[in-house]
Amino acid sequence: AVQDELLNALCCETDFAVQNPGDTAPTGTGPSDAPAPSETPIIDSLPPTFVNAFCRTSMASSDFNRDDLLNDEEYFRFLNRLTRNQFTGSSF
Repeated sequence: AVQDELLNALCCETDFAVQNPGDTAPTGTGPSDAPAPSETPIIDSLPPTFVNAFCRTSMASSDFNRDDLLNDEEYFRFLNRLTRNQFTGSSF
């Protein structure tokens, strides 16, 4: 359950960053507001503009080496899958 909440929060925060480049995350998600490990993770996240299942599928299918981590290349692939290649040709 906690893992699902963290993945959903990651999807929400990624969506916020994609939709609002250069803006800061919504109130309640900064490091000083981070919940203690025993508390519910990240609150006050904006709802995603895409379905969580699509976000999680995009994340999993971008992890080519199946190590449950996204390196820079895999994260870039993940962003492009979420945004229908909005970042193709961009450099980070």
